[in-house]
Amino acid sequence: MKRTGIIRPLDKLGRIVIPIEIRNSMGIDNSEPLEFYMDVERGFMGLGKYSNGTSCKLCNSIHELNYFKGSLLCKQCILDMKGNVG
Repeated sequence: MKRTGIIRPLDKLGRIVIPIEIRNSMGIDNSEPLEFYMDVERGFMGLGKYSNGTSCKLCNSIHELNYFKGSLLCKQCILDMKGNVG
């Protein structure tokens, strides 16, 4: 994960605008559902495209899926991770 350098404040209703540059680079269309992720212990909150649980957690592929440590991952992402170890 990398920092973008983009900072946005919450409005009075707790809303935030996701900059067009980020939406375009992530392939997020208007009205597309998004999902929040959080790690309270580390003070981390993330946001990603919503997946109904039937696609790869990393790339959203729907082909050759396997569970790895509680998450669905596609065969290619698993191979990519194995290639980056050591």
